[in-house]
Amino acid sequence: MSRSYWLPIIAAFGIALAGGVCAQPVGDDAGSQPSTSQAQEKPQSNDTPRILETINSGVERLNRTLEALKPQPKTAKEDEQGESDLKAQWEMARWAENMFWVALWSLILTAFGLLLLTGTLIYTKHAAKSAKAMVVQAEATTKAAQETVDEARKATKFSGIAADLARETMLTTDRPWIKITVQITKPLIFGKDTVSTSIKCIFHNVGKSPATNVSVTRASIHGNIIDAGDKIRRAISHPADRIYIEAVSFGVTLFPDETFCEKYDLEMPVSEFTNCIAELIESAKNSSEPYEITTGRPAILAGVRYIIPGDKKYRFTYLPFHIESKVRDHTGWDGKECRVSVVELRLNQAVFSGFLS
Repeated sequence: MSRSYWLPIIAAFGIALAGGVCAQPVGDDAGSQPSTSQAQEKPQSNDTPRILETINSGVERLNRTLEALKPQPKTAKEDEQGESDLKAQWEMARWAENMFWVALWSLILTAFGLLLLTGTLIYTKHAAKSAKAMVVQAEATTKAAQETVDEARKATKFSGIAADLARETMLTTDRPWIKITVQITKPLIFGKDTVSTSIKCIFHNVGKSPATNVSVTRASIHGNIIDAGDKIRRAISHPADRIYIEAVSFGVTLFPDETFCEKYDLEMPVSEFTNCIAELIESAKNSSEPYEITTGRPAILAGVRYIIPGDKKYRFTYLPFHIESKVRDHTGWDGKECRVSVVELRLNQAVFSGFLS
């Protein structure tokens, strides 16, 4: 029995003892002496019913209290509701315990994840540094490779140049060279409309190997050596300006020390010759040191092209010649009609003129 039930019982027992004590008479012994209390016994016996009533009232209150404290019987619905509530409380407690463990494991896993993330970041940092170092190394390697390629290209270029030089040296030493000799065969005639003469060209291979695909440029006469030089530049720069005779065409081979000859009748308008004289006069007037000039000398141009064996490149020999008088201090002709015999004429190759390749 709980302590709350024992306390009312003990209180009721104490009240009963107090009532019994108050009900017993005092001083009934025979030998006792009368006292002043005896004179009061009668009035005290009159208070006994009042005390009993008080006790009874207390007992009734005690009984009511005990009845109130007695547990009330529960209905089946209340038992079921209480059992359900108890189960719910147990479920909540179990889920709270599970949630506690889940939270604890989540905390542990989170801490472990943070640890792994920290390690990953550290390794990522190291990997980034390593990647940067690899990039720098790759750039250095690429640069070195590019420098190596450049050096190889330079070496290849120099090797090619050296090979070309060696080849050119060999070709220069052992190649064919064609020399051109020009002779006047007819008088130089300044007519009313034209200037004419005839020449003979001798082509001589003075080199050490054959000249193949020999083609002779048709010889021509010009107003002066300057026009002849312009003809050479055009012939070299523009293949369409090269005129070849049919007598010596493609496929002809000229062996070392071998020669062949060609004769040409040359003619040009007198106006072309006089125009060249006029240009010389104008140039003399505009010179820093003006001088007087009234005459000019015609020029002859002869040329040949050929191929060195084992090579595909054409080689050329172009030579211009002045037509001069053998008379001392003769400055030339003014374009007026005249006839100059062969014995009075000579051909002189112009200084710093001609082209060899």
